Amino acid sequence: MESNTVLFGLGSWRARVLLIIGACSCVISSGCSEQHNNIEQRGVSGVNSPLEIHLLVTSTRFSMQERDRFRLGLTATNTTDTAIDPHLFGVRLLVNGTPSPAFDLKVGNAMPVKWDNLPAGETTPQVDWPLGKALFTEPGKYELVLQHQWGNWQQIESSAIVVVTP
Repeated sequence: MESNTVLFGLGSWRARVLLIIGACSCVISSGCSEQHNNIEQRGVSGVNSPLEIHLLVTSTRFSMQERDRFRLGLTATNTTDTAIDPHLFGVRLLVNGTPSPAFDLKVGNAMPVKWDNLPAGETTPQVDWPLGKALFTEPGKYELVLQHQWGNWQQIESSAIVVVTP
């Protein structure tokens, strides 16, 4: 399976430039872990998940003054040959190991297309939110981990390291 992590430019929404900076191949059922450009996707113990999730970030390095331009989002891909409900309302974001209430509010209030019925082999449209000020309260190195687990599905993760300078 191949998954691409997408970083998009900090410009206006009209001028946003998509840039694929990481590609991570991982057979989720094997529980493998592979990292490229500080972005990682891995499977954790459990029954195979029918999904791949992808953490999307605008930048992995920026200053405190640029936090308002930072956006974080996600996509999910159905890896099966049948339509599924991906249960994306259950996605969690951990920031240095702590759940993010700001992210929970955004996901809880979202119901983009395909979030309740994702056709076989398809990927949800990209959804993202301006969360820089809520996630990064001071300069430092932050580990962002997007997690998803539903019922007996295997927990899956996608992560990125973000550095915020003074």
